[in-house]
Amino acid sequence: GEGSDEETCWIRLHDDQTLSQVASYSLKPGEWGQALCSGRLDDSQTEYVVVGTSFVETENEPSTGRLLVFSIEEGRFVMLHEAHVDTGVNVVVISNGKLFVASRAKLHLYEWQGHAATGTNTRLECLSSVGSFTWIIGLKVVNDYAVVCDLMKSISLVVYSPLTGALEVAAEEVQPQWTTAVEFVEEDIYVVGENNFNLYVCRRNADSASEDERRRLSVEGEFHLGDYVNTFRPGSLVIAPPDADTESYKITLIGCKSGAIYSMISLSSEKFQALTELQQAIATHIHPVGGLPYADWRSFASNARSKPSQGFVDGDMVELYLDLPLQTQQAVAQQCQMTLEQCLSFVEEMHRLH
Repeated sequence: GEGSDEETCWIRLHDDQTLSQVASYSLKPGEWGQALCSGRLDDSQTEYVVVGTSFVETENEPSTGRLLVFSIEEGRFVMLHEAHVDTGVNVVVISNGKLFVASRAKLHLYEWQGHAATGTNTRLECLSSVGSFTWIIGLKVVNDYAVVCDLMKSISLVVYSPLTGALEVAAEEVQPQWTTAVEFVEEDIYVVGENNFNLYVCRRNADSASEDERRRLSVEGEFHLGDYVNTFRPGSLVIAPPDADTESYKITLIGCKSGAIYSMISLSSEKFQALTELQQAIATHIHPVGGLPYADWRSFASNARSKPSQGFVDGDMVELYLDLPLQTQQAVAQQCQMTLEQCLSFVEEMHRLH
């Protein structure tokens, strides 16, 4: 028939041990599931599943979409509410009982209202909307702070005020960037993936005396990763040994289009300076592949500009120290004003973190 070639999208529930399918829910014809999250939206112990969808028609761009709220009862989806959203849904995130929803050029804040125990009059209510973004492709939320990753306009920090119930753009990175993903490093520091295989880090200047400075996110670090970043996630791929000082480090995983996973480790200023000196010393003893200078390879380069790497240490370069001949290791340690044992211990400590 006429609709026989039309694809149908499903929401599926799988067992966390066997991965076998437990339940499924069919979306409407032409409706695509774009985003999914789970969490608590009220004071009950109910874990809600929220799905954001888009209806894609002939122009291949979403015209409208839906927010679907489910609970999981006895291994099946129970639809509790649906809300229509203009232009479709790109990202959904639950934080502090509130639902943040990105729909193309706007960020919305929803609240779950009604009586959860009885299911009476439960619904999503839009409290606030903000922004004239180009296209929101990423969103991360910590408490009442949301970092919006825009396709062409870099990132913006949006703050929710519980007193007014409104969202407000508190600060922006003014340099246009083709971004791919974003993550909190700290509450006022954010790492961003850029379309030309770069990373950069922005900081919020919340304590500045200047209003202009407070509303501008300053770029603190730039680095050519050489891989297209799809996502960031806090966490680690290894279990730290008992003697490791894990409290001194925060690790962010970087998932890339190539399938590679990188670890980004936050450092104290003292260790950053020491590792930078070690990296520079090692570079003087390494012959670059194809004659490309190491500094040129790691320079931040996009269609708009090119700048030397700053604010990052190349862990791959640092760990090459362990593979160098003993004589070269001693020369590098001497350049860094360290003993061979100190140098080896330092690099091995970093190696154990990932």
